[in-house]
Amino acid sequence: MHMVANKADKGPAEREPLAPGPSSAWFLALYEQSPVGIELYDSDGVLIDVNAACLGIFGVEDAAELKGFRLWRDPNLPEAEKQALRAGRPVSYDVDFDFDLVRKRELYRTTRAGLAVLHVQAAPLYLEGGVLGGYVVHVGDITEQRRAEAELTRLADRFRTLFENAPDAFYLMDLNGRFLDANRAAEDLVGRGREQLLGESFATAGIVDPSSLEKARVLLEMSQSGMLVGPDEITLVRPDGTLVEAEVRSLPLQLDGSPIVLGIARDVTQRKSVENALSESEELSQAYRSDEEVTQLIDMAMKLEGLARNAGKHAGGVVIAPTVLTDFTALYCEPG
Repeated sequence: MHMVANKADKGPAEREPLAPGPSSAWFLALYEQSPVGIELYDSDGVLIDVNAACLGIFGVEDAAELKGFRLWRDPNLPEAEKQALRAGRPVSYDVDFDFDLVRKRELYRTTRAGLAVLHVQAAPLYLEGGVLGGYVVHVGDITEQRRAEAELTRLADRFRTLFENAPDAFYLMDLNGRFLDANRAAEDLVGRGREQLLGESFATAGIVDPSSLEKARVLLEMSQSGMLVGPDEITLVRPDGTLVEAEVRSLPLQLDGSPIVLGIARDVTQRKSVENALSESEELSQAYRSDEEVTQLIDMAMKLEGLARNAGKHAGGVVIAPTVLTDFTALYCEPG
């Protein structure tokens, strides 16, 4: 058995340079130095040779440990792939390779334990005249790749959860202003479903009031140049004609290597109503300037405007205040 890992050879300075091409020496160097694990089996499925990368993948220090290993008895080779190979068909698959099972069955001594994810490609090796000479197996350890993919999936799921459930309207646009995605709050803000927005621009979707179209175009141009935009205000229009005053912000992002814009919008219609009332009513404006309670009430209302809110029950305990609770907080009594 040829044992690649223990093979005595000339040092680098003593070796003659290899010319690329179909020579035995060139193919031997390719086999020995390949970063991909390579296993060679005879026509009966008995291991003939492995390269150094293969020994590293399987945690084997001496190739002699693998002498006599039989492909068809490998507990980590799925039965379907085993049958395909026997029938002369190449196979490619990923497998959760169980090194503890290797140890338990004493298939060979290994320094590895637990599970590893391996990508395996195996094929019959035919000689001249179509005679089956054996099988060649390529093996790569993709455990870290799978972990990274799982982590990316976890982060993507977390982002999607945050995106979908954000109390403010979140939306993604390309640099032409076409919507790529939008959350539930965005649907509620403009009174249109996501499917009505995707692929449309803010102009073609009809969500911006004509009075704010020019401002919206200017804000988009600022986003296209990579600037942080906002807060600024534009007027939106819902399908029923209702006007919505929205405070918008946007920032440039990269998605799959392409520049996009993340937009955030908040309904400030009621806040604008208060501001307009203050400017139009001298009596209210005077009370806001001179009455501390009115000032605190309106300022608090302005801060709370647009925030997510709901009515609920206290889980338990006693709430104590120096006077009635309604002096400090609004209370809700469930009907019935």
